[in-house]
Amino acid sequence: MLKLGADMTEWEKRTIDTEFTTIIGKGDRFYGDIRGKGNLKVEGVVIGDIDIKGIVFIDINAVVEGDIKAKDITIAGQVKGNVNIKRRAEVFGSARLYGEIYSKFLFIDEGVKGKFNVDAGKKQTHTFAERRRAYIPDKNKR
Repeated sequence: MLKLGADMTEWEKRTIDTEFTTIIGKGDRFYGDIRGKGNLKVEGVVIGDIDIKGIVFIDINAVVEGDIKAKDITIAGQVKGNVNIKRRAEVFGSARLYGEIYSKFLFIDEGVKGKFNVDAGKKQTHTFAERRRAYIPDKNKR
């Protein structure tokens, strides 16, 4: 069922403007490595490495067991493996991570579970709350 507007969760809104060239659907299981130039959305299970030149989106109920390389990633589901992102990684509070995550810009929401290490470079790791504060003008500085 397609949800629009206020009924959509924040992680669902992230995908609305993205054209996915490959989708592993809910209930689907894919065994093997995935490589491509487009964008990938995982709603089911992937057992294998992912190497995508574009955007990867791991849905809230999705499971990936393998290393992931991509330009950008949004993680709302479970990842067991190392994540190496060239540009931007967003990790929502529903995510479960087990491995290492490398990214130039990394945004981690509160509530993420698992055991993981982060390498994002000095002063480039931000929580969603910190990012929101950066866009809200300080009334005392007027």
